Amino acid sequence: MKLSPTFWAWPLLLGALAACQNEEVTREGYRPIYLSRQEATRVFASPARPLRQTGKIYTIGRWVLVNELYQGIHIIDNTNPSQPERVGFINIPGNVDMAVKGTQLYADNYTDLITLDISDPSNIRVMSRLENVLPQGNWTFPNQTDVVFECPDPAKGVVAGWEKAMLTNPRCRR
Repeated sequence: MKLSPTFWAWPLLLGALAACQNEEVTREGYRPIYLSRQEATRVFASPARPLRQTGKIYTIGRWVLVNELYQGIHIIDNTNPSQPERVGFINIPGNVDMAVKGTQLYADNYTDLITLDISDPSNIRVMSRLENVLPQGNWTFPNQTDVVFECPDPAKGVVAGWEKAMLTNPRCRR
């Protein structure tokens, strides 16, 4: 009995495909930087710092509030508009948006909505927190497009940013 050439080709093809699936591929992509839930929800006042990647701006009386994307809010004393003075910074991890009503500042802290008492900018305090009421923002993916990245793992914490790294078999792409 003579076997056809295609009889021998199938086992070879299947063996080659199986070998390809076990091959590790290392390439440049993005790896998430994680914060614990405790670190991600820690809101506090700190000294003024330089403005870098700014977002929304609000005025309330003599104060100007400037969002620093994903970091928090700058407090600027605008008593003398020709020489505004940076007086402090409110650290709010994951912050992108804010609104002000009276002496209350509403801000996103990743998926939480927090209310801050800003009646005394030298003594900022969290009044309330509504947990997991906001949709996940852009921090769950790298800002870049047409890239591969390590899929976020919620068990490791909250994604606070992304770093360029060499990845083995990255499964996510954007």
